[in-house]
Amino acid sequence: MKKVSEHKIMQARCRFDFLGQITVRSQFGGYGLLANNIMFAVVSEGELYLRANDLVENLFRTRGMVNLVYAKRGLPVSLRYYWVDSALWEDDLALRHFAKQSYKGAKSEVLSKKVPGSFEGFTQS
Repeated sequence: MKKVSEHKIMQARCRFDFLGQITVRSQFGGYGLLANNIMFAVVSEGELYLRANDLVENLFRTRGMVNLVYAKRGLPVSLRYYWVDSALWEDDLALRHFAKQSYKGAKSEVLSKKVPGSFEGFTQS
């Protein structure tokens, strides 16, 4: 299965290079894809999953995308990463849009955690 994931990672690096330099790290028993040090996707068992936040999760669900579930100490854990099916993978325009939304949402979450005085995305005035 590692070979299949490596192939998908190489494809994803090419498809998502418009977001910036794509790097990879081990994550959730698979591989996290990062653009500019922001993790926006995961490859697990050869399948790609895009990260969701409160703003895009409904968009992903409306399209029928399903969550990544992995076993943690034998128990299933549902993550906010949504499966990219073959139809979406083949639709370059839609895939780029979804990937950009994932990246923007992930970046927003990271930045909100770095702002002094922030609480769950809200800053003090």
